[in-house]
Amino acid sequence: MPILALILLLASSAAFGQARLAYRLEIDAPKDMAEILRKGLNLARWQNDPQMTPEQLRRLIKDAEREARETAATEGYFSADVQTQIDESPPESGSAASGG
Repeated sequence: MPILALILLLASSAAFGQARLAYRLEIDAPKDMAEILRKGLNLARWQNDPQMTPEQLRRLIKDAEREARETAATEGYFSADVQTQIDESPPESGSAASGG
């Protein structure tokens, strides 16, 4: 019996010197599972919170791993591979934000 895997990649780009901490959530998973995670993860829900702190973001990322595994299991992905990654490098200058 094949093992189904879900990979959740979270790339966070935060400029800690700015007044507002901003991050981008990227999910690499089958389309239906990615949509469920985008709607259900607390990390996604709090993405536009103007009072987000680095500590809160770290906690949300840690919680996202557990939430993703639990959600994946309810959808039949019992051996989900959930990974998080934080990229704190500043956004590339001169590039427009893509809608995706």
